[in-house]
Amino acid sequence: MKNYFSLFALLLSPVFVFGQVLNCKTSIDYGNNEKNGHYAKVNDIDIYYETYGDSTKQPLLLIHGNGGSVKAGSCQIEYFKNNYYVIIADSRYQGKSGNGNEELTYRLMANDYYELLNH
Repeated sequence: MKNYFSLFALLLSPVFVFGQVLNCKTSIDYGNNEKNGHYAKVNDIDIYYETYGDSTKQPLLLIHGNGGSVKAGSCQIEYFKNNYYVIIADSRYQGKSGNGNEELTYRLMANDYYELLNH
């Protein structure tokens, strides 16, 4: 019985996760916002990113999950943008960012974000 409950909970978890995203009400088209969207030349690719909030406030870097994009962070942006300077980017191979020629590794992705924050 315990195994069935665990399986049931596992199968329902995407419903709760995606339900949270769908419940986020905003008039801003995150991920397609021309006013806040930019490209930065990082390593060998163009990284697409958006910024929100007051740039004099403490910066907060949001990183989406696998297969995601800036749009996936809509609710988080809404929540944090009044108290932080929010920076969110499409990772390499995802969203509007470029792919490059290197093998995709966590080290490469971490370096992309490091370079983005220092451009």
